[in-house]
Amino acid sequence: MLKLKEKASRPWSHHAGHKYLYEELKHPDNIRILKLRRTKAQLECTIHQIKYSDGGFQALSYVWGSPEMPHKMVVRNMIGINLGYIPLTASLKDALHDLRDSSQLKSKTFWIDQICIDQTGKEKNHQVALMGKIYENAERVILYCGPAPVNKLEEERGMALLRLLNEHYAKNRPLIAVCKRQDWYRSEDWTWLLQMVYGQWTERLWIVQELLLNPELFILCGSQLLPWDDLALISFLHRLDSTEAVGDVIDRFWQENFPNTLRDPEHVGNYYFSIWRSRQLRRRSRSPSYRSLLENIAYYPDLDCCDPRDRIYAMLGISYDSKALQIEPNYDEAYTIDQLYQDVSVSILTATSNLYMLCFSCRSGQQWDSFEEPQRDEGQTSLLDECSWALGIPYNPYPNALGLGFKAHPEQTLKSTVVFHSSDSVLSLKGCIVDGISMAATTTWALKIDDRQNIASIMQKFCQDVLSWITMLEELGTTVQIVKSLCRVLVADPSWEPLASKASTGVDPYAYTLFLFCRYVAWYGREDHVLAVLDERMKGCLEQCDKLILDLAPLLLDESTLQSFSLGAELTSDQYAYAKDIHSHSGVHGRSLGTTNSGRMYNAMNQPRKGDVIAALQGSHCLWVLRPVGKRYRLIGDAWVDGLMDGEFYEGLDYNEVDYDIELI
Repeated sequence: MLKLKEKASRPWSHHAGHKYLYEELKHPDNIRILKLRRTKAQLECTIHQIKYSDGGFQALSYVWGSPEMPHKMVVRNMIGINLGYIPLTASLKDALHDLRDSSQLKSKTFWIDQICIDQTGKEKNHQVALMGKIYENAERVILYCGPAPVNKLEEERGMALLRLLNEHYAKNRPLIAVCKRQDWYRSEDWTWLLQMVYGQWTERLWIVQELLLNPELFILCGSQLLPWDDLALISFLHRLDSTEAVGDVIDRFWQENFPNTLRDPEHVGNYYFSIWRSRQLRRRSRSPSYRSLLENIAYYPDLDCCDPRDRIYAMLGISYDSKALQIEPNYDEAYTIDQLYQDVSVSILTATSNLYMLCFSCRSGQQWDSFEEPQRDEGQTSLLDECSWALGIPYNPYPNALGLGFKAHPEQTLKSTVVFHSSDSVLSLKGCIVDGISMAATTTWALKIDDRQNIASIMQKFCQDVLSWITMLEELGTTVQIVKSLCRVLVADPSWEPLASKASTGVDPYAYTLFLFCRYVAWYGREDHVLAVLDERMKGCLEQCDKLILDLAPLLLDESTLQSFSLGAELTSDQYAYAKDIHSHSGVHGRSLGTTNSGRMYNAMNQPRKGDVIAALQGSHCLWVLRPVGKRYRLIGDAWVDGLMDGEFYEGLDYNEVDYDIELI
């Protein structure tokens, strides 16, 4: 990792006096701003109040880091009298030094949350509610990425490279292709830039609001001040086919620095692009957001915040429906996190015309992946244990939710207001049980970055998948139609068509694609370098995979092709592309495959189990796995059931006569 300079900090003497006492804000629209004094050693500032609409200040965005506050800044009045000190975290101390010392920042007037909000006072709720307005009215937003690197040459190389990239990119995208033929994509030139682009700040949830609400956005690293759009370009380069060499450098950097994560450069690049696009839209429409609160909560589940309540509050300033939902920040200890999430869920369900929220309720901590109920200490209770339908803190990693595009129930909107019972802990909906769970495979998760380079981990994942498929086929029978159904539930996307559909194979393209993927697993598993790391269980799985291939071959190959078919033959380039296509589109992260009581295949979120039921609900696009608890149900997750996603259950039926009350706890 890049080594950064430590900022000098004088040992604090006993002459520093007492803590600074905040003066009460004189108006609901008032905020505090600070002006850094141009001292050489200790940090000093003045603090005064203005209305946020007055502007004239710069807003700082930064990583709080460790909550410990070993450093301090003196607050003086306008004539220099010491009014006390404000304790600082290490990261804020570094930021203040660089803000003060940067020659590129002529104005030294800032709004900084840790200093300008009395963190222990009653004002915090109201001030947090104003943060969207504060960032909108600031002259600019400065994103602090940390102190300057110890090696100034790294910084100089990175700056030179950034200027060159922007020069090429600004003119024409194809010009970026010259980076393949130049020596300025050397990895050592990228160290400083990539540390900036993929630094810890990209993991902060509050950063989204801070990046979106002000058109003037800059990044400060040490004393270097750069336009945010310039750095956003670097994440875009990873997505461009014309910059393969750059992509390789970024991938190597990521593997070395972030091995134990599911996030990858493309994942972060998607965030960059989303924010960049939102900023462009806002410049044209002057609207702060085109997403609802639910959409914003759902879009950023893996970004970090110290306080779980901020998963809601950090999104209010960029959600178009915040006022309609009547949600205000409330950090009072008596108002629990569980109660907040329940109240927000009730507000969203009451205000919207569908049940889309439930897809994201299933990502939160009240769900479980084992077959057992969650264990709690004696006497420990949680409101969310009774509200499986409510939003909550998303667990990490979080499962994929089904997209839109289905019509499992003929009534896609909530015809009447949803009904809550028992102090809003029970949600009553209209719907019908359409099937039940017969068999459930173990939940599948994507591999972490370092595991994607580990042959044993790759083969273990392949084996887990193939064994679950074989179990399902053994239960339902191995026919072309059943194999096609298995392929469809693997992807669970009605818009997806196999690449093999474009080829004249003469067989069902879905079944043929799954057949080719099994062939790829069998071939890959017998490469010498792969075979050397396989344990007996994996070798046994490969034998079962061979048997499945031999069972499928007579169903999918014509007689002449079958006669020349060899189990260990390598795939052609087209066949490999077909197999890779289903692997890249597979929608099984955090999900389980299995069979239903009526002989269908499903793809469901989290971990269903035998005895769970599958329901169609009014106002919902998909199906739902529910777990019976007496006469009520717990929500387990959304579900794709092949053959039931277009309302087939209701064909010839009047849902008004068939549906009944289903209560979720």
